[in-house]
Amino acid sequence: MGYPSPNNIYGTIKYESVVYNLKNRQFSEEQNEKINQFVKQENIKLMPFFPHIPKNLFTCYEVIDSKLYITKINFSDKSYKPIDIFGEEVVECDFDIILKAVVNTTEFIVDVVSKKYYKQEIKNFYFKNGVLKDIKDNIEFNTNLTRRLKGYWEVGEKQGYIGIFWVLNNKIYSAKQQVKDFLREQDLEKAKFTLSPYEIWNFLKERFEELSGLNSKKLTSGDVTYDVKNDKFIISSNTKIDKNLVIDDFVLQDSRLEFDIVE
Repeated sequence: MGYPSPNNIYGTIKYESVVYNLKNRQFSEEQNEKINQFVKQENIKLMPFFPHIPKNLFTCYEVIDSKLYITKINFSDKSYKPIDIFGEEVVECDFDIILKAVVNTTEFIVDVVSKKYYKQEIKNFYFKNGVLKDIKDNIEFNTNLTRRLKGYWEVGEKQGYIGIFWVLNNKIYSAKQQVKDFLREQDLEKAKFTLSPYEIWNFLKERFEELSGLNSKKLTSGDVTYDVKNDKFIISSNTKIDKNLVIDDFVLQDSRLEFDIVE
C-alpha cells in the first residue's frame, strides 16, 4: 500500500493546444457503468481499491469548442479509444464537473524525518452541463507521508537542504528543499529556496499554534543557500543564533559551511 501523492496523475486535459496533467477525474453514472463492464469483459487488472490508492485508470479529456470530451482511456499503460468502451469516437461529458489541472508542483519539507509538502499551482476548469464556464487559478498545499533517514548521504549526491527558517524559544520552524534537485540545472551559481517567505509563514502558522498571531519580521529568521562554485552552504540570519539548530534541521553536519549575519 502507499500514500496519496500530489504527483499522482489521474489523466490529462487538452485546452487551446496545451495539455495539463490532472489531479482528479470524473464520470457520469452511465460512463462508470460502461467502464466497469469493459474492465470485466477484458479482464483488466486494477490496483486494489482503497480510499487512499487511485485505480490505475488514466483519462484523457479535451475541450473542443468549449465542450468537454473524453478522447482516450488507459488501463495499465494500454490505451483504448472511446469507441472501444463507449461505442463513440469521442464521449461528451454533459454533466457538471470541476477538473483540477496541475500547472506546477514544488516540493518542500517541514519535518525532515517524516513529511514532505507540495505547493501546487492549479487551474480549475468549471463545466456546467459539459460546457466550459470558467477557469480559475488557485494555489494548494498538499502533504505526502514518507520515510527519510536524517543525515543519510547517497554516493555521489549531496543531500543537504536549502530553505528558510524562523526561531522561537530555541525551536526552529523551517521549510526546505533538497539541494541535489537544484544541481541538475546548468550554469547555476547559487541554489536558493524557491518559495516565498510570505506564503511559507502563512502555511507554518496554520500548522503550529504557537506561531499564530506572531509577526514573522520580529522573530529571529534566516535562510540556507548553497554556493555551487565553492561547494559550501551559507547560513544567513538577522541575528546571532544557535548554529547547531540550523545544522541539525538542514542536515549539514558533513558540509562546508559559512555563517553570515544580515542586519
